[in-house]
Amino acid sequence: MVSEAFRNINRPEYTISGLKLLPAQVRLLLKIVEKNTVLKHLNMSRKQISDENGIEIAKSLQLNKGLELLELDGNNLEASAAE
Repeated sequence: MVSEAFRNINRPEYTISGLKLLPAQVRLLLKIVEKNTVLKHLNMSRKQISDENGIEIAKSLQLNKGLELLELDGNNLEASAAE
C-alpha cells in the first residue's frame, strides 16, 4: 500500500507524515523521486532516517533536477551522510 502511494506522486508537494518508513521503503521512494519531474517539495521529517539512507538520499538528489525543497529535520542523520 505504501509503495502504491509513492508511485502516484503527481503533485508538487508531498508529505509523508504519520508513516513509519522502513529502509526498503525509503529506497523505493527515492527510486521514484529520482525520475519524478513534478515534485518540488518533499517532507520526510521525523522518519527515523539513518545515515545509510541519508547517503542514498544524496545520490538521488543528484539525479532529480526538479526537487527544490527536501525537509529532513528530526531524523538520525549526521553531517557525514551529506559528504
